[in-house]
Amino acid sequence: MPTKKLRDPEENQKIGAKLRSIRLAQGRGLMDVATAVKISYQQLQKYETGENGMSLVAAQKITQELGVTPCTLLGCCQEAAE
Repeated sequence: MPTKKLRDPEENQKIGAKLRSIRLAQGRGLMDVATAVKISYQQLQKYETGENGMSLVAAQKITQELGVTPCTLLGCCQEAAE
């Protein structure tokens, strides 16, 4: 029996908007961050718009580059509320 992938477009958009907000607050460009984490700027843009969901590995690399924790991006812990 094939497994079904979990997709939540609304959650992807929410996470992407948070990612974009963090990036812009730091004055960083798409190309700058994408190059640093070795993905295309188009892929980063798709993460930010919620068109594509991020893997945990991608989220870890991007948040590390931006100097925040994955919890900050995902809103999954007390730190995210601060």
